[in-house]
Amino acid sequence: MEEGDNDVNGVVCLLIKEGPMQGHTFAIKSSEPVIIGRETDVTVQIPYDSFCSRKHAKIFYKENKYFLEDLKSTNGTYLNDILVESPKELKNNDKIKFGSTEAVFLVKEENGQSKTPPSNLFLGD
Repeated sequence: MEEGDNDVNGVVCLLIKEGPMQGHTFAIKSSEPVIIGRETDVTVQIPYDSFCSRKHAKIFYKENKYFLEDLKSTNGTYLNDILVESPKELKNNDKIKFGSTEAVFLVKEENGQSKTPPSNLFLGD
């Protein structure tokens, strides 16, 4: 595999930039899919966003890459302002929108070149 932005080495997290959970950061583990939505049994819960579906989107890891998939949400999932109609590869600093919530996908490289996750880091279930 070639080196570059597609390879994931380091800490991966989802930083909520806008919406009811603004300022929260969720760590993403490669071993299990991350489900985002309003339900209480999801990995990243967005409870106060009425435009976010109960199970809105999924982030999963496959072949050394992270992907974003819409879970047939009512209002759609957007990656860099483009509607996600099939799984799309995520890259560092990608903007994800689900409901009225906007998040940034962050990778803190082992060499420290990317943004450092904030201290209020929440680990998904």
